[in-house]
Order: sequence, then C-alpha cells, then structure tokens
Amino acid sequence: MNCLIDRSIGSHKRGFTLIELLVVIAIIAILAAILFPVFAKAREKARQTTCASNEKQLGLALVQYTQDYDESMVYGNNGGTNRVSGWAGILYPYVKAINAYTCPDDPTIAPAPGTTYNKGGEVAGVNYTVCSYAMNQAFRLNNDENQATWNSPASTVALLEVVNCVAQIPNPSEDLSPSTCGYGGNQNMWQQAPTGSTSMEATGLLGSIPTGTNSMGLPQYTYGLHNGGSNFIFLDGHVKWLVGTQVSYGLAAATPTSAETGNAGAYGASGTAYMGTTAGIHTTIGTFSPI
Repeated sequence: MNCLIDRSIGSHKRGFTLIELLVVIAIIAILAAILFPVFAKAREKARQTTCASNEKQLGLALVQYTQDYDESMVYGNNGGTNRVSGWAGILYPYVKAINAYTCPDDPTIAPAPGTTYNKGGEVAGVNYTVCSYAMNQAFRLNNDENQATWNSPASTVALLEVVNCVAQIPNPSEDLSPSTCGYGGNQNMWQQAPTGSTSMEATGLLGSIPTGTNSMGLPQYTYGLHNGGSNFIFLDGHVKWLVGTQVSYGLAAATPTSAETGNAGAYGASGTAYMGTTAGIHTTIGTFSPI
C-alpha cells in the first residue's frame, strides 16, 4: 500500500534571530563610523580645491593687472593707509566672476540690501557680496609699488582667507574690500563686517602668535578653514595650502634677516631672506614682508 506523506506538515521558514540582527546592525554602524569621516574629509577637500581655484583666478588677475600697468601693484582708491582696500573691484574686469571672491567654506551670510557696516554707517546695496579673501596690506607702501622691488615674489603672500568680510563688486571706485597685515585684522578689515559682527583672518594662528587674538585684540581662527590650514595666493600667482605656523606674520620686516618679533606694528614679520629653521625662527614658507 502506497502512503502519501505530506512533508509540509511541521515545516516552517526560518527568520533572523535577535542576536543575528544585532550583529548586522553593529557591522553597519562600524562601517558607517569608518566611512562617514572619509566622506566628510573628501567633501572638505573638494571645497578646499574650489577655494584654491578661486584664489588662482584672483592671482592671475593680479598678475595681469601688474603687467598691464607696467609692473605697478594694485593700490585701490581709498588713499592714505589702506590703498589696496579697493582691490576687489579693480581686479573684477580680469576675473568677471562674482563667485570667485567667495570660499565655499566661508560661513559669512550674504549681505542683504540695507545692511549697515561698521565703516561709517555704509549701507549695502545689491552689488555687495561676501569676500572671503583679503589682500596683503604691505602693498599699500607706495602708490606706484613695483613688483620688481619685492625680494621674493614666490614667498610673499598676496591674498589670504578671511571671514565676515564683504566687497562691492564690480564697482572699481568703491574702497570696501578687505586688506590686512598678517598679524591680525586691521581697521580696514574689521570695517568690512556688518555692524555687530567682527571680521577675522581664517588662516589659523600665524608664525609664533601664541593666542587666539590678533594685534587689535579681536578673535582670530585658531585653525584654518580647510583641514587645519588655509589657501594662500603668492605674489607670483601660485596657490599653496599651508598651516598658519608656516607663514610669517606682520608687515615689512626691518631687514631681510629679521626674526619674528611678535611686534603688532609695522615690523613684525621675518624677512624673505630669513627662511628655514633657526633658533628662535619658525620654519616659514610664506611671509607678508616685501623685504
């Protein structure tokens, strides 16, 4: 006699146990913890590259300007002690891109019409935009400063990163664009910030500056905006990422072999001829000094 056995009786589908689910969740969490910082760093690297591209455009514009004007440096329209404060508008015909003036990591909010600035109660119009870069104030030394008079263009900082600054672009007659010495925000730079806020250098602490404040006692970013450093554009047009301690602060050094003195005045930087590691001297790749 043939018997038909129903093999479906007692059969069932086996699911995951709680322990197995917890193991899978733990593995996913570990992978996320490993990969998310990598993704974040890659995204920041992309922003750093965009910033460097911006500075490269501005650096090429600066070089083109000096070539068109018989090697004379851009001097701005403000006169007095801040002759380079109009550099952003003056270079715009060579750049022709508003976005080139703004770093993607700059947290500054784009100014709205009617915003009042620290500088004499000026009111922002539709042409004001975030300006993430400030020009080396040492360019103001002479109206007809000639690039050939600078000892080491490849080591001299032309532009550095800042936050809470604006510029009126493309108006070349407006003097509202930031310039600063390396030791910290000067009057020309902090006046570019909206009333109630403070402009800051975003390079990290330069040279041997021991605190998080600049020469005016205003706060300064302890670390650079991009992975602990920031982008610098040099007088010869090349761009380089550096940590702040690799750049000598200040304005013109007293002599080509001057050490970093910590002086907040005009003689705070080391000279361009005094690079390298020496007792009392920081290893510097860049300097704000034309000496």
